[in-house]
Amino acid sequence: MRKFLPKSLRLAEERVQEVKRLMTTGSEFYAFQALELANRDFGGSQLRLGMYYIWARLKEDGVLGETDTNGALEDFTFLMRHDGDFRSEGLIGRARMLHRMNPEKNADEILSLCRQAVDLDASVAAMMLMGVVFEHNKWDFGSAQKWYLRAYRSGQPWGLRFYTHMQFKRKKFLTSILASVVLAVTSPLMVKIYGESTPFKI
Repeated sequence: MRKFLPKSLRLAEERVQEVKRLMTTGSEFYAFQALELANRDFGGSQLRLGMYYIWARLKEDGVLGETDTNGALEDFTFLMRHDGDFRSEGLIGRARMLHRMNPEKNADEILSLCRQAVDLDASVAAMMLMGVVFEHNKWDFGSAQKWYLRAYRSGQPWGLRFYTHMQFKRKKFLTSILASVVLAVTSPLMVKIYGESTPFKI
């Protein structure tokens, strides 16, 4: 998770991870207790945006049952339409769901949503997803490189990993090797500063 997050977003994501951990260890009773606590945490929040975020993430990952992409899409869409700490995550969350559904058909909307998230709070998850769409759906390797490296410069080691892999696939072996060396040197420090991360989520 990124080190610097708004308090409400950090709290909501911590609840998501707590519920996921409890469900994977078979502690369903305590998982639902954690959701009750989250419900109290965000009980006074405007439009209960924190709970919309929590439910969207749980549906996205199928934590409480089957993956519910359409349900997650609805919740993320609700979040992106409201100002506040969760708007950017609503934008990138909707983009992730559209990418899951049909990356080719939804490429233009995904890129638009991600650009809004970058403009709003310099979302590295949005930078990463733009890189993927440009590389695999638009075949625009220059733009893919731009966004992968921008994500890396913003503290996301995955940006250089994806860049390295792209260069290797394009048979730019020297560039790929040099990038791998830089990644090996800088990644541990970045993880120490920013914490562990995933490519497309906080």
